[in-house]
Amino acid sequence: MPRPTGADYMEWAKQVPPRARYKLSASGVSAVTAEEIGLEPGDIQLHGENEYGDAALRAQIAARYGRTEAECMLGEGTSMVNALLMGALLTEPGRILFETPGYEPIRRIAEYFGAEVADVPRPFEACFQVDEGRLEGELRRGARAVWLTNLHNPSGALLDAAALQRIYAAVERAGAWLVVDEVYREFVPGLTSASGLGPRAVVTTSLTKVMGLSGLRIGWAIGDSKLLDRGRRLHGIFSAQTAYPSVCIARRALPQLGRLEERARRLAAEGRAVVREWLARHPEVREVEPAGGLVSFPRLPAGVDDVELSRRMLEKYETSLVPGSHFQAPGHVRLAAGAPRAELEAGLERLGQALAERR
Repeated sequence: MPRPTGADYMEWAKQVPPRARYKLSASGVSAVTAEEIGLEPGDIQLHGENEYGDAALRAQIAARYGRTEAECMLGEGTSMVNALLMGALLTEPGRILFETPGYEPIRRIAEYFGAEVADVPRPFEACFQVDEGRLEGELRRGARAVWLTNLHNPSGALLDAAALQRIYAAVERAGAWLVVDEVYREFVPGLTSASGLGPRAVVTTSLTKVMGLSGLRIGWAIGDSKLLDRGRRLHGIFSAQTAYPSVCIARRALPQLGRLEERARRLAAEGRAVVREWLARHPEVREVEPAGGLVSFPRLPAGVDDVELSRRMLEKYETSLVPGSHFQAPGHVRLAAGAPRAELEAGLERLGQALAERR
């Protein structure tokens, strides 16, 4: 099987939303300013010792999880951290289990490293919970790791603590690793990280979606120190080290994360209220209410092609909307509430108009 040369979703995300006047595709909060994190010019240095990820930053992050610096790996956003972790797990050919619907670029990383991939369903009818029976069946066939997101991308569904404990126990019995991408976790107050499930649990996240600091490209993994050390060595192949000015800003931002989380939850609540009002007027669009965050994954009316709808929304209505096909789920769209209220309302009005044309 040829290696992937990219991810269709990322090509879509880089090309379509910038052309749209109204964005129903923004899955992270608006960017914070330097003033909001108390950044001073003297905080930023252009150069510093950062060969395996800045030790001070790693220690700051690890302390949030009750872990040591050696149990924290840095990378350029959650995407690079997931890639480094995948490479660390696939030192020889293996099999990776992915939730579906799910975030396409993570699957492409596994395929790039030569992994066999298999699906673990998270059906709309089950409120996007993991099909645990199917998971156990796939684990019996062998797997190097199970990759999940919590909150789920694209639906915003939550796997509660009991479900995660059962899933982890099944993964550990199979001698596999459980990796949980937690980039949306802080949208839900008090939600405990999956990093504490056990020695074969690893989590990945970043300062991007919740914290409004996507431009820094600072992400991390928390987990087994030997596994993460392999990931740090792989970093030398891909980009050697994280950008030091970003490290300096991240060190300044970390003490502000509690306040940034509150900001994110407020913005998400405001945006979701607008979406909820729109859905009440459009019962033909069925949604599983997300546990938090900015995204949901509604099912379109029967016969509506998600890719064609997304194309028409851009070309006729100047609005970006992510087709569910990018998440292995035709007939759905990922609907995001991250735009300013007036823009969000205008985009939703246009979505209603586009759907009415199909009746």
